[in-house]
Amino acid sequence: MNQEVKKQPNPNPHILYHYHVPVFTRILLLLAVTAGAILTARMPDVLTASVCAACTAGVFAFYYLTTFSPVVALTAIPAYAIAFFMTGSAFDAAWSLLFLPVGAMLSLCLLRRTQKTSAVVTAASAIGISAAVLFLIGYMAENGTVAPDSLMESFNARFESARAQLLASTEASVQAAIEQNPLYAQYYTDAYVSSVVNASIDTMKLSMPAVLIIIAEVLGFLAVTIFCGLTKLFRCTKLLPRGYRIRLSRLSGVIFVVSYLINLFSSGGTATTLTQVTAGNLASVLMPGLFLLGLRTLVRRAKNPGRRRSFVVTIVILGLLLFTYPSYAVLFVVLDGLGEVFFDGHMIF
Repeated sequence: MNQEVKKQPNPNPHILYHYHVPVFTRILLLLAVTAGAILTARMPDVLTASVCAACTAGVFAFYYLTTFSPVVALTAIPAYAIAFFMTGSAFDAAWSLLFLPVGAMLSLCLLRRTQKTSAVVTAASAIGISAAVLFLIGYMAENGTVAPDSLMESFNARFESARAQLLASTEASVQAAIEQNPLYAQYYTDAYVSSVVNASIDTMKLSMPAVLIIIAEVLGFLAVTIFCGLTKLFRCTKLLPRGYRIRLSRLSGVIFVVSYLINLFSSGGTATTLTQVTAGNLASVLMPGLFLLGLRTLVRRAKNPGRRRSFVVTIVILGLLLFTYPSYAVLFVVLDGLGEVFFDGHMIF
């Protein structure tokens, strides 16, 4: 006789995450969050500020999940006041609040017992969106508008400045080479140098979406890593779901392979096509996750006595590629990660 199976309710998070954190440790963690928020506002650029905010968000999530105390969110008040006193600008001091949405979203992911990949993506989205909002606020305060035309004009102006600098340095290098060997003059003409520089800058401009997404991914991974490190340091590993690690689906692997091959075989000329840029962006966005899987496979191979010979061969190949073609060394690790994706975690050699 079939019996109806009752669905078990989710455990009480206050019981699941109940840890006794000493008062002195709580004070240190709160001071770390406050200091991190102040340092975020004091950083000279968006990237370093985002790195500091990601680290602070990891500490924020750890404190909240071990105490369930809203005091950690209230640290934003003294942090903003001190940052405003030090910078003298309300908009610059607002960067001290960047850790709040990131830490809150990371805490929510861990409360819902989501896996590491989802937590990284969520934290990356939170820090990317929040940093973009703060950047737009600062841009509006400086220029009085956030109109798309104004933003594109500023964006293009930065790349035109980079184009002029790269062209000047390339022409100087070519001129020095021609002085040493006059035969180079017939190959490195002004038109050729200009076309190569223009193609490089245009590719950089069109690849900015992938670059920004990769930076956000790294920052999200940093926030999660800080949290995981604190759980191990204070022996609170039950805060992490079982099997808490980066995973990618086979569909992600297929998308990477197809995108990488399209980008590879469509990059023969100096002109950059939309298909090549789109494929390159897709492959670049997936590459950090596959690289991590490849490193994890390499560590597993080193720990497995039956695969020590394979590990030595892999290290030798990586060493040779690292000192000759570093980009191929990265690709070699990525291919090892693809093996784990397509073979369900089993090492292919």
